[in-house]
Amino acid sequence: MNMIIKKIGAGFLTLLLILAIFVMLPSVSAAGPNYLGFDPGSHEVTVGDTFYTLVWANITSEIDACSIDNLSFTGGLINFTGLTQGDLFAGQTMWLVPGTDGTIDNVTGYAKPILWTHTGKANNTNATFVNISWSAYYCGEATINISDGGTALAGEEPGTTKYNGTIEVHPKAPVGLTATMVNSTVIGLNWSKQTGDDKVLVRYKAGSAPSSVTDGTFLYNDTGTTTQHTGLSEGQTVYYSAWGWNETAGYYSLTYDTDNGKSNQLPTFSSESPSDDTGDVDKTQATVSVTIADPDGDSFNWTIQGTYISNAGANDASNGSKSANTITDLPYSTDIIWYVNVTDGSDWNNVTYNFTVRDQYSPSVPSDFVAENYSTSQINLSWTLTDDRIIIENHTSANWGRGTGNELYNGTGSSYQHTGLSKNTQYYYRAWSYNETDNVYSSSNVSATNTTLDNSAPNQGSSPTPSNETNWYETRWDYYQTAFTSGGQWLNVTVTDPESDTVDVSFYWSNHTLIGTDSDVAHGNVASISVENLTVYQTYYWYANVTDAEFTTQSEIFWFKHEAHNWDINRDAECDYLDASSLTSHYGESGANGWVRDDINDDGDVDYLDASSLTSHYGDDYS
Repeated sequence: MNMIIKKIGAGFLTLLLILAIFVMLPSVSAAGPNYLGFDPGSHEVTVGDTFYTLVWANITSEIDACSIDNLSFTGGLINFTGLTQGDLFAGQTMWLVPGTDGTIDNVTGYAKPILWTHTGKANNTNATFVNISWSAYYCGEATINISDGGTALAGEEPGTTKYNGTIEVHPKAPVGLTATMVNSTVIGLNWSKQTGDDKVLVRYKAGSAPSSVTDGTFLYNDTGTTTQHTGLSEGQTVYYSAWGWNETAGYYSLTYDTDNGKSNQLPTFSSESPSDDTGDVDKTQATVSVTIADPDGDSFNWTIQGTYISNAGANDASNGSKSANTITDLPYSTDIIWYVNVTDGSDWNNVTYNFTVRDQYSPSVPSDFVAENYSTSQINLSWTLTDDRIIIENHTSANWGRGTGNELYNGTGSSYQHTGLSKNTQYYYRAWSYNETDNVYSSSNVSATNTTLDNSAPNQGSSPTPSNETNWYETRWDYYQTAFTSGGQWLNVTVTDPESDTVDVSFYWSNHTLIGTDSDVAHGNVASISVENLTVYQTYYWYANVTDAEFTTQSEIFWFKHEAHNWDINRDAECDYLDASSLTSHYGESGANGWVRDDINDDGDVDYLDASSLTSHYGDDYS
């Protein structure tokens, strides 16, 4: 570029050639007192940007014209797009007049000449000559060249000044950088390449996005539009920056795009039930459960499976407790292993739990197991219960297994009478405990044995009623209320047997006439027989034969005398004036029923009813 400064009418021409480019290039001073330059600006631009070269002048000698004779530049990288006049000739009309051969060629990078002419004079300090506009078209290093000095129209020839300047045209930054979670160890990145981007450089770091192509850690520099950041920790947040890279020019974009992403957090497991590695779990444990939670709030699909577990699961579930049923009853002393699987669509997570079912309960044998020979036909068994139930068997031999003997008892009591046995015979017994919860018997047993008694004769009947040798005048109430009851009169005797056998008791009058028999009377009980039509004031003699299965024992001879009627108040066998006199002496008195013999009808009052009864029998003679 040649800049010619002309002075008209002064008889001389001062020529100054100077360059300053609007890309932060240095200025060059002129050879004479008048000089031109380029206002410096950034020397780095982005493809597609518009930038400017501002040509300025410092005029100390009066001039009336200025021109740029020759301007060359790197065609194809930057384009000459136009120019505007400056304020060198402030306040005066100014024309942009190209030379007769003026051309602008952006392909070859050539423009000439550029001429301003005007009607006035200029003598300005630091004035703008012209502002040239450019468009950055393609990446690379462009040059703007001033060459070829100008020739003055008049006056002094200042000589030639040359200048070369450069412009770095950088690619555009990629756009739409997006960091997307892929799973717990991978973040996917994608972007769109822009003009000049042969490749894209991606760098990353924690806390903030890298701010330069050396900041952070290298991730990618290639021709694609996607990549993946692998090897991350679960839930890791990463910040990314992406620059365009032009392979030919060797330039990165001046700006960069950013985004940040976070790797997936896997669903977590907690509060499992039964707790992991728990022992002694009951066989009736009905369910297993676990709390599943996704830290990112994602829905998830889950399953629970395992040994003795009914498979369970659900899709699109949310945080909370999840459970599955067990297959009960669970086997004793067994490790139950169950598995939980979950996916949030990005990652799978799983866990294995274990619990151990308790051992089967082993009941202890009954304690204090005793067999007592009670009689010739009965052995009494007694024990202390140690579990839910007791099972007792007997056998003819001393050794046998449960279930092969004769089951005598299966219950919750504490004693049993084994009856119907043979005399003088040994019997063997075994007892097992049974636990209802575990449906299990004691592994061992407790045994007892005893021999039924050999038979001997029963004892004589004793304690007869009416009492032996009874004087009924002295025992009226006992006689009437226990022996001679309504519907008949009774003979009673208490029987015992050395072997506690049941016995039959036969009652006889002393002349050996059978009155009757009371059968199967238990040892220690009272045998009874009814007698009727006894004669008043007569003495009766009787005895009882006590018979077991083998022997009979006769009692002594008992006797009693029949008592008089109630209205024979003085018991003299006659109902006469003496009885009437006694009743009269107590007439109108009261007491307990039968409190005196004068209370004939036993209602507690000696009154007209008693007098009536005596009157109706007055004169009776029972002698």
